[in-house]
Amino acid sequence: MNNENDNYGQWAAAYVLGSLAPSERIAYELHLAQCTRCTLEVAEMAGVPDLLALLTLEEVEMFTEFGAVHAPGKPKVVLTAKSTGWYAALWDLWRWHLR
Repeated sequence: MNNENDNYGQWAAAYVLGSLAPSERIAYELHLAQCTRCTLEVAEMAGVPDLLALLTLEEVEMFTEFGAVHAPGKPKVVLTAKSTGWYAALWDLWRWHLR
């Protein structure tokens, strides 16, 4: 990815979650054909929608922003999205969900 295409660096998650507008999706897919870095990022995130689908509404509602998660009878978990990225925070959530 070069400086001209740096704006695409933030689009991988939106692409994987199906949140891009049709014109943005087409532009991003053209970009993916030329950018190994973004293609790898999309591949890394490909399982996220399936993981999110496993969460209950109650589990989702426990999050106001990235931060502390606590449910009765389960240990408190602190998600560290600001320091390690949202992907690591999602894995922290997934591990918490399995307890």
